[in-house]
Amino acid sequence: MKKNGYLLTELIVVLALAAIVSTMAAPVAVHRRRNQYAVDTTVSELVTEMRCLRTRSIGNRGQYGAGKLYVRPKEYVLTTDPLTVRKEQAFPKGVSVKGTGIVSFDGDGRPEGKTMHLVVETDDERYKRHIIIAAQTGRIRTE
Repeated sequence: MKKNGYLLTELIVVLALAAIVSTMAAPVAVHRRRNQYAVDTTVSELVTEMRCLRTRSIGNRGQYGAGKLYVRPKEYVLTTDPLTVRKEQAFPKGVSVKGTGIVSFDGDGRPEGKTMHLVVETDDERYKRHIIIAAQTGRIRTE
């Protein structure tokens, strides 16, 4: 008969249940974090490409060789002129982009096209990052 406290058996059962629950939750957390890292890496890569493209456009004053960035749901293509593909890169598995289109800049660094907002997200849409290009200045920022 117990009056106060817990039996050793009860304590062992509770610890065993806690261990089982934590081992089931750990793979889900690791998978989710891996997808978040893939989104963050993709955003960083796209922003770097956009900033290089913008810098090249300002340096050339919008003339020859400024290039364009074609963003599609599962890949992007970077061109230096209409006939030359400089880079074609698929997004990591589990990552997609909304707001696709063509990103290019004029000689003053302002965006030329309508694509000024991209959303990079996991396929399950639980984690997303935004890439925003300011219409007046061409400044590229992430949220």
